[in-house]
Order: sequence, then C-alpha cells, then structure tokens
Amino acid sequence: MKRTGLPLAIALILAANGLALLGVVRNQAGEPLQTIELTERELELQTGNQENSGVSLRLVVSRFPGNTPHPPLDRALLEKLGFRFPVVPPASGSRLVLLPRPAFLALECEGAAWQQWLQRAEEDVQIPPGASSQPSQEERLQRDRETMSRLFLIDAAQDALELRRRYAGQHRVMVVRATVRARIEDVKDLKTGTVTGHNVIGHVATILPAVIHVPLPHSRLLAPLGPAAAWQEPRYTVTLQYGHSLEPWVSAVKIH
Repeated sequence: MKRTGLPLAIALILAANGLALLGVVRNQAGEPLQTIELTERELELQTGNQENSGVSLRLVVSRFPGNTPHPPLDRALLEKLGFRFPVVPPASGSRLVLLPRPAFLALECEGAAWQQWLQRAEEDVQIPPGASSQPSQEERLQRDRETMSRLFLIDAAQDALELRRRYAGQHRVMVVRATVRARIEDVKDLKTGTVTGHNVIGHVATILPAVIHVPLPHSRLLAPLGPAAAWQEPRYTVTLQYGHSLEPWVSAVKIH
C-alpha cells in the first residue's frame, strides 16, 4: 500500500497541475475578451512574506454611502439574480439573511458613477454662508480625488454575455465573476422605535478571483514597493486582460 500510495499521490498532483495549466491556456487562447488599465487606486498591492514571496493584486471597488442608487443591488435586480424573498417579512427586531448566489458584475472605472460620487462629496463639504471653514473636510475630499478607487458597481446579471452586450464598446467597463448576498432588515421610526417597514439590501460578497497573481517579470517591479501608505498617490499602472473564462491576468506593469 505504501509503495503504491506515493506514486498515486504524485500522479494526482501532476494531473491536477496539468488541468490547471490547461485551464490557463484555454482562458488566454485567442484575443482577450476585455483589456483595461487600472492604477494602484483600483488594484491594491499584496506582497508576500518569508514563507510566500508571491505578489498579488486585489480589486478595490468603491461604493456610495447610505441609501443611494449605488451599488444598484435593489430588490428588482436581486430577484433577476435568482434571489427569492418571502412574502412574510422577518419578525420585528430581526433580519433574514439569504444564501449567497453567483453573479456577473459590470464595474465601471472613472465613469458616470465616479463623477456622481465626486459631485455628492463636493456638496457635502460646501460651506454655508456665515459658517466657519472646514479645511479638514476639504483636504479629505482632495485626497479622495487623488487616491480612492474610481471603480464602481453599475450593473449585475446571471449571464456574462448579457452584460458584455449591454456595455459593448465601453472600454472603461469590465465584467467580472462574483458572489452576491442579500438580506431583509426592519425599518424603524427613529423616535418611537416602531417597525414601519422592511428593506431589502444587497451587497457584493466576493469578486472572483479574490486576488490576481502577478507573474514574473512583472512581480519584480511591484515587490520592492511594499504596502502603500495612507492617502498615497498611485505608484503603478497595471494592464489587466480577461480571457474566455473571465480569469484575469497581468499583461503589463508601469511604475510611475
């Protein structure tokens, strides 16, 4: 058993590696489905340690605070993604969390959603007549303009092809795989605490893959940079390409 066990284990490992390599080859065969340039604002650098020297990137998606149209995961869109909400809402004082579902997301970089976010942020820091100045808020807004991610969720669907057709020709829109969550929560009167209704809330649980591996020779350019400091201006631009399996790979890196 011991003599046959080791060769079998090696064979299984080789087979798994072969299947993984075949998947990469198929994904990157032919022309990429989409190509987009993102900076450190949208791609957070994650460097390795002594045990793992690998370099990877994580997509950072911004969102609007509070009850705003972004992200657009309202009840109607969540139902299109396959969520089924009960007719009878949860009991008072509780919330109902539904099982996550797979989905495809349309993410837009430096587009209309980003401009709407800037407009709302500028309105929030406007100083009314006779009021004292608020330099800290103005400085924060300026830092956000220069450093925060300009990537926003603008749409979602069960079919990637549907999203690609819907946003065909829009080079700043990328389609990615993800999992989405949904829950139902009480809406209460602020004064009395009485439950007046219920809200359906959706959010992105995970963008897939969760991290994007950076291969050689590109990793040699990013590894020396280390973690970014707070409010640091972007130090690099990365060209991402997505293949037929919607698996991204790094095709170019430029250091600023």
